[in-house]
This record gives sequence, structure tokens and C-alpha cells, in this order.
Amino acid sequence: MSTMFVVTPRAAQSTPTLSQLHSDLACDGRPNIYGEFVMSLTEQLELKDGEKLRLDSSRETGPLANIDIINYSVLDTHGNVVGQVEYTEDMAIKGFKVTHKAVRTDLEGKIVLQKFW
Repeated sequence: MSTMFVVTPRAAQSTPTLSQLHSDLACDGRPNIYGEFVMSLTEQLELKDGEKLRLDSSRETGPLANIDIINYSVLDTHGNVVGQVEYTEDMAIKGFKVTHKAVRTDLEGKIVLQKFW
């Protein structure tokens, strides 16, 4: 049995869902531990109106499982897949600084958007 998580922009909901909290991964527009304001994943991806993210898979890698790689499908307003997103969160072993990377591709696999923060 598979579970489908759908992420919608924060403005569209009153309380965050489990999938929203999972996708934001501490990037929810509040200051992080360094006092920097960080945009949510949905804001970083610049999703069009009506587009949503569906969680497809996730895995951990790295010497201490310090790198999380999460794959999403981008859905249009009709629920059709219009692209893919690979989101990577890497916590440095020394210093615990977290870096984020999001790569959005279209259905042909061409990179549409790539961001680091």
C-alpha cells in the first residue's frame, strides 16, 4: 500500500500538514539557527498556481547518514505529472551546517531549475 503526500503552498492552508512539515525540513520562512531567513521548498521551486508536490521516495546516504535525498513529482492542477524534483539536505559532520539543493526537471529529464541554499 503506497501513501501519497501532497504539498501545497503555506498561504493555501491554515495549519501545516505532515507532508508540508516534511517538505519544508526546517525551511519554513522562520530564521534558522544562524538568524538567516530561509524560504520553504515550495517557494524555492517557484511552483505555478495549482502545482503541487507528491512525495515519491526518500533515502539517506553519507558516512553517517547525514545526507537526505527526497524525490518528488510535480503535479499540475489536474493531477498530471509535469516534472520531477530531487531535494538534497546535507548536514556537515563538522559544524552541523545544513546545505540544501533542489533540482527540478521536466518530463524529458532536462533541468528546469537548480537552486542551492
